[in-house]
Amino acid sequence: MAARRERGMVTAEAAIVIPLLLLVAVVCGWVVAIGAAQVRVIDAAREGARLAGRGEPPAVVEAAIERAGPDGTTAQVSPGADTVTVHVTAQIEPGAPLLDLLPAVTLDSSATSVLEAPDG
Repeated sequence: MAARRERGMVTAEAAIVIPLLLLVAVVCGWVVAIGAAQVRVIDAAREGARLAGRGEPPAVVEAAIERAGPDGTTAQVSPGADTVTVHVTAQIEPGAPLLDLLPAVTLDSSATSVLEAPDG
């Protein structure tokens, strides 16, 4: 009779552990997605600063930032005397309906480039 009770305990433990493991996997996936989005935000800021430093038109800089960054990326280009700084921000939200309980995350990055002298 004791063996029968232990089998029931294993079932009860599995019923608790399996959802917890699933929750841990979902949270780990969300953290990886945030990390990947942060890399894209950093790349977008660097690309924008590089193009702005070369003297590219604002439309070209903004298009490159949108291409390099995740969806919903916004950018601010701040020219200085000898440098240009690009600040990129992106709001990252869970994509799946069941993940709505996870918080949205705001990511940002800045990059500065020296203004290059125009050719000619």
